Amino acid sequence: MPDHSSATMNVTPFPHEHTGGNPNFGGCGMDGMDVRVGRLEADTKEVRLDVRDLKTDVHDLRAILANIDGKLSQMPSTWTMMTMVFGTGLTVLALVIGISAWTNQVFDSGRDSAAVQHPTWVAPPQQPIIIQLPQAPGQAATTGEAR
Repeated sequence: MPDHSSATMNVTPFPHEHTGGNPNFGGCGMDGMDVRVGRLEADTKEVRLDVRDLKTDVHDLRAILANIDGKLSQMPSTWTMMTMVFGTGLTVLALVIGISAWTNQVFDSGRDSAAVQHPTWVAPPQQPIIIQLPQAPGQAATTGEAR
């Protein structure tokens, strides 16, 4: 077995004040151990409370995320939304064209209504019938409608 006393003879001690314990081991004695352990226990309790709070927060966040995930899964996809918007636009366009053709508001504007060829499903506009009677001698000209 080697001799430890001869091995430590060439070691220079660190120049600082030793507060207790064995000076060869850096002076970490047992003088204030109870105070330090008490502080560590108090800090450990605080850490445990913080970890418990974090667990509660994470649990609450999981519930919120599950709710959001459920709502998102019920929403239509982007392509479904685009299809609905496109289909609605085409429907509105078809209604506008159909109503305007039915009422002749768009296709007859600026043209003579007598020269317009009406489709068979649209009745031609009604014109009043005017009948002129021959004038009797000595009477003023009168107009009347057919009976």
